[in-house]
Amino acid sequence: MSYQFALRKVVCANSISDDFTIARLEWSLSNYQHEDGTCECGKCGLKHLYEITNQFTHKILFPIGSECIKYFENEEMNSQMKIARLSETIFKNEGKKHDGNTYMSIYENDKPYIAYLRNNSIKKKYQKLISFADLMDEFKYL
Repeated sequence: MSYQFALRKVVCANSISDDFTIARLEWSLSNYQHEDGTCECGKCGLKHLYEITNQFTHKILFPIGSECIKYFENEEMNSQMKIARLSETIFKNEGKKHDGNTYMSIYENDKPYIAYLRNNSIKKKYQKLISFADLMDEFKYL
């Protein structure tokens, strides 16, 4: 049995719809862990494990690997996945300073990272990066 077929089976079994193209829309990412594990689809050796929750049945599937998250073809889940990984990077690199070139790179390439910093309590530690992003946003409108 393929990994995709196994994923479809477990998702549909825990959804209202038994059609994967509809059932996949019932789910959202609810948690993230960085540890070894095996996906619900059977794929082993995963390093990034996600928990997803069905918004109607409130059932939880864990662990789900990042490739299976992408298989849902849901932009919101993909963004949530990226933010979860970025938040891990933030905490791993806590206290490290960024130079101007890095700020520009982050600003141009990691909009979810900037949004995450703006919306969370760790703003103070990264205030220079947030100020840089705010300044760049202002220049766009001049």
